[in-house]
Amino acid sequence: MPRVNQLRALNLTQTKAHGSFSHRLIRLLLLFLSAVAITPPATADVLFTGGLPTGNEKQILFSPASGQFQGLTPHGPSYLITGFTSDGLPVNVTTNNYLSQGVDHLYGFFWEVFSNQWVYPGEDLSLNQLTITMPGYTFQDIMLYVYGMLDNSTSAHFTVVTNDGTFEHTYQNLGPTYNQIFITTVPGESIQSVSVSNTEFSALKYFYISTPTPQAPEPSTLLLLGSGLLGWWRLRGRTVGSASFKE
Repeated sequence: MPRVNQLRALNLTQTKAHGSFSHRLIRLLLLFLSAVAITPPATADVLFTGGLPTGNEKQILFSPASGQFQGLTPHGPSYLITGFTSDGLPVNVTTNNYLSQGVDHLYGFFWEVFSNQWVYPGEDLSLNQLTITMPGYTFQDIMLYVYGMLDNSTSAHFTVVTNDGTFEHTYQNLGPTYNQIFITTVPGESIQSVSVSNTEFSALKYFYISTPTPQAPEPSTLLLLGSGLLGWWRLRGRTVGSASFKE
């Protein structure tokens, strides 16, 4: 009997020690989750301007190829074509054919993306909607040329999604040849996607993107991870405590 009592006392001491450690860990996790939850997002600034490359831009090139069908959207069929930066990072250009007069299949040719004129004669030759993204990456700025405004279209609406907000701007007085578009952010901010819509033009040419950076986890993802760890430690503490008591 004395030996059994000693074992029970030892197990009880170990259980209390484990419980104390678990409680400390839970408190630390709760503090972390609270900090993540209440930390306000940084204020993003997107600058829509003309300009020249800053020196950090990487040119995007496309192999001569037709876009890949991605499925139907509420606006029409979606097509995607992928180019690559000089160091091999992918850049996707997609269209959902919003306000298109036909079907823009997309076609890439070295430094430009256009609609159908070389591949599908007789189809709609204008581009009306495009979205540019870097899978798994964000970037600091983008420079490109909207080329060949069509059917008396002289404007193009751009939507930029950043790490903490969406910004919009309409470029006016665009002409029939090269129209330079330069979009950048303040240091510390990053661009997730750039879309152009409500327009008609022949091609996008001479893409440049600067400072590709792997995307950071969203705060909601960190909260989910922390909550899962918290639940696991609480369950583990109960399991260990129950096993010790049974011994």
